[in-house]
Amino acid sequence: MNFYTYVHNNPLTNIDPTGHYCVSNEGNNAHAGGCNSSTSFYLDKDKDFVGHPILINGKVYGFLGNNGNTINEAAHYQGNYWSMYKDDFLYIAWLTTDNPNF
Repeated sequence: MNFYTYVHNNPLTNIDPTGHYCVSNEGNNAHAGGCNSSTSFYLDKDKDFVGHPILINGKVYGFLGNNGNTINEAAHYQGNYWSMYKDDFLYIAWLTTDNPNF
């Protein structure tokens, strides 16, 4: 994902233009915005995931802010969405369907 393009070439605000929160099926990638892979799925609106991680290739790069922005960008450590949120019912529901867009 090209983050400059995604945030409309305005990296200082890092605002999510689509208002979605997407997670890859293996949990190594999670971000605000539309899903860009058939192995990822849209959980719900960003506003419902404030404080959840922005993950890129298994590393936490920050957390989703109130306005779709990224907060605490200094956080760079290993992470996996499904390990961090083991009880997320949306993942369990997604596993039981054949619709990749859930």
